[in-house]
Amino acid sequence: MPPARLLAALDWVGGRLENTVAFRDFVAAREVPKQASGDMIKQDFFLKNATDLRRRGKAARPLAVFFEQKDCPDCEVLHRRVLADPETRGVIAKFDNVQLDMWSRDLITTPEGKRMPVRDWVRQLGVNYAPGIVLFDADGKEVIRWESSFRVFHTLGMFDYVASNSYREEPSFQRFLAAKTEHIREAGFNVNIWRYADEPVATPPQ
Repeated sequence: MPPARLLAALDWVGGRLENTVAFRDFVAAREVPKQASGDMIKQDFFLKNATDLRRRGKAARPLAVFFEQKDCPDCEVLHRRVLADPETRGVIAKFDNVQLDMWSRDLITTPEGKRMPVRDWVRQLGVNYAPGIVLFDADGKEVIRWESSFRVFHTLGMFDYVASNSYREEPSFQRFLAAKTEHIREAGFNVNIWRYADEPVATPPQ
């Protein structure tokens, strides 16, 4: 957790505010997002003008919703140093990917079929940080989410966990990742779980 958010969390708990104000709203009141002159960082795999997120029909694909905001250093790290990884992009391509400004008042239809402003859906989901990625299966049910700090290994694993349907047999994402790590090591490679896309991939042990 970034230092500013850690301090906010300590103040939120220390002030016994958990029963009076949501942590996300408390942080927003302390750190009002700056109005950026440009748009959020785009990717070629983001659907354009996607406002209906319902999963319908036998051809429905899993859904990845990227909750971001302008003037977001962590969002830039996600785009420049994580989503640049070719293997990760290959798995992401198996999803319908939607980027949303978490503070937007634009109306969307959620995977559950509810019509509401984006910011209200964010509050309902309990997404507190940007960036946040929430993955839904082809039936529109949330499977897993990750917020704020991303690395290639965990991001790739999260998307693979849903795309491979492994979540249906292994309910624990941590156990799924542990098994994935063990398979890589059995193949004779070390695993750097903190790696960014611009750093070396798994390498043979010295």
